[in-house]
Amino acid sequence: MLDYIGIMVVSPRKSIQILVAEKRTILLGLAIVILASLVGGLNLAYIVSIKGLGFVGLKLPFSTSLSSVGIMAGYTMLNIILWLVLGILIYAFDKLLGGKASLETVLLAYSYQWLPVFIIGLLSPIFYYLDILTSIVAYVFLSVITFVWGYVYTLITNAEVNKFTLGQSFASILITFIVIISSVALSVSIAGGSL
Repeated sequence: MLDYIGIMVVSPRKSIQILVAEKRTILLGLAIVILASLVGGLNLAYIVSIKGLGFVGLKLPFSTSLSSVGIMAGYTMLNIILWLVLGILIYAFDKLLGGKASLETVLLAYSYQWLPVFIIGLLSPIFYYLDILTSIVAYVFLSVITFVWGYVYTLITNAEVNKFTLGQSFASILITFIVIISSVALSVSIAGGSL
């Protein structure tokens, strides 16, 4: 998989064409999500458990290593679930817009969303040299960059696998986000009303 990362970063359109032609399976997409999530989770775990617990002066035996493993595992599981749920929603809206790709291919294309998380995650050594507040600000800033960068990749790869224009791909992904945000807002308002 690592041999594909270079071409994925430089030319997402060309790399998704190659992966589809080689009939790469959903397992490659899952591997991308897991690898990127582990790297991203490591950054988050370092900031929260090592910097954060040190900042509040909490010194419990094994607390740092156990919380780090828990954070990384939780972050990875959350990303796998997000990849599957959002990928399925994108697939459904792709089909409504006349998309040609299979669910497996859409999930492979959507896994490109996690490539920037992996790449920027390699910058994690900077967190070792920053104080807690600067680490949090840098982490949030880098997270925003990876989100935007990842969705540019997703737009390009989704358009390619479905034979869409970028506008159609954007519409499919935008509809997915509107549905997700509306669902979360509705859930919060229902939960808030029952309190």
